[in-house]
Amino acid sequence: MRWGAHGPFQREGHADEELPAWKCGFLSANDTSKFIVTMSAAAPTQNGANDARDPSGFLSEIIGAPVTVKLNSGVVYRGELQSVDGYMNIALEQTKEFVNGKLRRNYGDAFVRGNNVTYISADS
Repeated sequence: MRWGAHGPFQREGHADEELPAWKCGFLSANDTSKFIVTMSAAAPTQNGANDARDPSGFLSEIIGAPVTVKLNSGVVYRGELQSVDGYMNIALEQTKEFVNGKLRRNYGDAFVRGNNVTYISADS
């Protein structure tokens, strides 16, 4: 599966090279307290180096913590992270759904299919 020149399975400048699935996620630090996990090729940090922190380690550290999950459609879910698998399928509890920044629904439990996820952000 390829999503274009800079999609999750290709490196910038290497449109014909498909990356293995384990290299497709990256973790970037917005600040010291908040991290975003996305499914795309690694991006350089401010000093030009790639952030080599393992996203699966970060995700396992925030199980039980409040998170924000943004979907490709723009819908945002906020809730307590219960689990994440290798496909970025996400289970949340005490979930709130936001559309265009407005609360739309409250869910007890929610399951989000990984191919819909733009990012997961740990809430401070």
